[in-house]
Amino acid sequence: MKKFSDVFSLREVIIAACVAIGIIVLGGFVDLSLTKSVYDPINTHMFGVVLAGICELPVCLTLCFGGVGLIMGRVKTKRWLEIICIVVGILAIGVGAYFLFDTAKDWYSFKNTESFKTGAIILGVALAILIPAAVVLFGIFKLKNVDKRKLLIISIALLLICITIAILSNVGKYLWSRPRPRYIFRPDINDESLFHPIYQLDPFGCLRDGFSGRRNYQSFPSGHTTYASTAIWLLPLSTLLFDKTKNNRILQISLFYFGLAYAVMSGLSRVYAGAHFLSDTGAGLLVGILGGVIAYLVMRPVSKAIEGKGETINENA
Repeated sequence: MKKFSDVFSLREVIIAACVAIGIIVLGGFVDLSLTKSVYDPINTHMFGVVLAGICELPVCLTLCFGGVGLIMGRVKTKRWLEIICIVVGILAIGVGAYFLFDTAKDWYSFKNTESFKTGAIILGVALAILIPAAVVLFGIFKLKNVDKRKLLIISIALLLICITIAILSNVGKYLWSRPRPRYIFRPDINDESLFHPIYQLDPFGCLRDGFSGRRNYQSFPSGHTTYASTAIWLLPLSTLLFDKTKNNRILQISLFYFGLAYAVMSGLSRVYAGAHFLSDTGAGLLVGILGGVIAYLVMRPVSKAIEGKGETINENA
């Protein structure tokens, strides 16, 4: 079995965390000025429009892949465990499909997408059907001969990452209750007094406008960037399942940094879309990194139980 450090060295995780912290610190100085220079409340830059629709693709794939892996690698020695694996796996695939449809809602929401709103919804429905179906077929034909214990461990880890980052991200949104740029810089109202820096918390202040208006105050951290950052973990971990790639350290490092670059690019697109300030995106990336670290720590005893011997997640994922 491969060691965790052979896939994610501490150096790489620290570099990714430093990138996230650097973006947060930089944002603390330029949040307002940068947003004013790149965000157009009437016609959002196409960089922001397009990426808004695909930022969450990594978490969709992570959920679908984790769900399929959980079903195919399920514990068959105990009936109740097998049922849990199947049910949770199906739910994960379903949530992944919902996220895919939600991407179409992002495209639909911009003022300069009037000409293709119907097409955006149709595309969203197609993505929600085709991509989960493709992952399921991939699992049936490509994962049937892999080590089932390894597949189960990796799948649980991926789903745990998704759950962890979702919790951390939403806790942050309610603690900071930071107004979104597009709420501050509305076409009819430009009220910079609503802006507050990242060090200013406003616990549950997002509920002052009612539950339906809470999203206007959920800028910190960026959920899209958080979900995009799952690519950091999904891509390298998936290489461990196949003999041709499990020892390819160069490929694993390249995929790690590709995932990091994708998350950073997604974060920048959210600034162009007026959905978040720069520091929000750095915080979203940091949450994604922390989610992977927390999942690793939690999976150590779980891995021992699955392996039935002294090997830990370090030796399996």
